[in-house]
Amino acid sequence: MYNSNHSGVDMNDPMWASKEAEFRAREMEWQRKEEERQRLEAEWRRQQEQQRQEQIELQRELQRLREEQAKLVAQVQTQPPPEAQRLQEEISRLKDRLVGQLKVFVCEARDLRGLGIGGKSDPYAVITLDKQKEKTTQLKKTNNPKWNQEYEFYVADQSWMLTITIFDHSKLGADEFLGKIDIPVRELEEGRPLNRWFTLQAKKPGGKVSGEIKLSLLYQIAMQ
Repeated sequence: MYNSNHSGVDMNDPMWASKEAEFRAREMEWQRKEEERQRLEAEWRRQQEQQRQEQIELQRELQRLREEQAKLVAQVQTQPPPEAQRLQEEISRLKDRLVGQLKVFVCEARDLRGLGIGGKSDPYAVITLDKQKEKTTQLKKTNNPKWNQEYEFYVADQSWMLTITIFDHSKLGADEFLGKIDIPVRELEEGRPLNRWFTLQAKKPGGKVSGEIKLSLLYQIAMQ
């Protein structure tokens, strides 16, 4: 018996049956992948919430230790007692476990080497912290660029190093190194802005480099 739908397709045609089976298999595979995606998303959200709660608990403990330390130091102004020193060590240990935020404002640079025509460069700066990376705008024909650009990084480990490298853009080959600075996050005082000029360093001792870069840095423990 000839069996067809309104479109004129023979439902008994083996090719049609094969295509229908293939379609249903693909639909089931899509549903399986969608369920797996939803499961992974739920697990990710659960882990994020767990980490958030851990950060909150760490911040509460840090605040409690700070208050306890302040009371002890207030009792002995000339020399903090051993208990206060122990609390300071505990505070430092907790800070290492807390996620922080580092704001980097790249203000300007001056007296850079001029590698282009007329003794000028086309400078830009690359800012890296662990695997995080940002890049300023490239400016043309200047040895005293003014970027005034701000970036934010998260800090999961105070042993990380903030590195800022300045390059001269080249149209003919690789961009040329103009200097860099390395700033250990551990040396930044929490909550206190650092605004100053930094002398650029060479890649290796004795390398040719000149100039300075002005930065504004602020490291803070991230509050939930």
